[in-house]
Amino acid sequence: MILITGRARVQSDQRDAALAAAAAMSAASEAEAGCLEYSFWTSSSDPNSILLLERWEDDDALMTHAAAPHMKAFIEAIVPTLDGGMEVLRHDVEKVGPLF
Repeated sequence: MILITGRARVQSDQRDAALAAAAAMSAASEAEAGCLEYSFWTSSSDPNSILLLERWEDDDALMTHAAAPHMKAFIEAIVPTLDGGMEVLRHDVEKVGPLF
């Protein structure tokens, strides 16, 4: 499984636009083959910080996602809302199970 985590801070006056872009991206991405989860949240300590969690079955699904038209549309929509850059990290996971 592949996890993608991300975080970004948005301009306070652009928060609604950023959340709308995130909602559209989640809906389109979750309809893709191989997408196990695609969720955005806002930080409890900073309402202008947006957090991302993606879970993908495999690299093929992730690469197809990266080339999807809704990915380009999301980037075009989210970049003007940002207050700084975005940090997006890939995590290749070999084993998953309950914590306890």
